[in-house]
Amino acid sequence: MYQPRYPALVKDRVRWVGDYVAFVVAETMHQAMDAAELIEVDYEPLPAVVATADATAAGAPLVFDDCPNNICFVQLFGDKAATDAAFAQAAHVVKHRLVINRRYCGEHGAARQRWRLPCGRPALTVYSTLQRTFPFREDLAKTVLKVPENRVCA
Repeated sequence: MYQPRYPALVKDRVRWVGDYVAFVVAETMHQAMDAAELIEVDYEPLPAVVATADATAAGAPLVFDDCPNNICFVQLFGDKAATDAAFAQAAHVVKHRLVINRRYCGEHGAARQRWRLPCGRPALTVYSTLQRTFPFREDLAKTVLKVPENRVCA
């Protein structure tokens, strides 16, 4: 099974709405808001596929370079030979193409942080819209803030 990395901040490519592209640290909320307004991102459009059925076609743009054919995993179970035989002997076989609508679950927007003192030492508390709290905390601490993970509270 292919498991993509979800970094705290993207570096070279934004893959979907909600990828974090900047991080602001400030002493007050107003300073953070002022600093956030100064952020400018220059996006360059990349080739894309909008239909899931087309994502596995030869030459389709890859979402992740190390995930060939955009296939995350294939799971087969049961008796394939018996299933194939049953279809071969069936009086009627119905085929139908199902379209999976694109859906976005809203992991975007801003995160709000504040410093606090757990156990008598400074730590950063991050309030985020993400559902993957602990991997985000680990990546944020190690790659963005360059502090021990136990200094960032989740």
